[in-house]
Amino acid sequence: MKIKKLQIGKEKLDINLKFYFLLKHLVKAKLSEKQAFNFLEIYTLFKDSKIELCNEKFLDSIQQIKNQDKQNILYTIVETLENKIDLDLYSV
Repeated sequence: MKIKKLQIGKEKLDINLKFYFLLKHLVKAKLSEKQAFNFLEIYTLFKDSKIELCNEKFLDSIQQIKNQDKQNILYTIVETLENKIDLDLYSV
């Protein structure tokens, strides 16, 4: 009796890796409830806009955070947002 090999496409693997990356960095950032809500609000307001506009708003919000370590982690996350699919994935 043969067992069929599990086939995972490159796209699904990429999505899983990106999601893992996001979770790892969000835990590292230790955002306050207010900071997390602010990012969710930006996503809600600009999710139908171009990714560049949304990223710009995220970057503006990051600059208001005083902790340099948090800023660096959040900059890393925003740099990985390449398209609308990434943005939707990160909003989960």
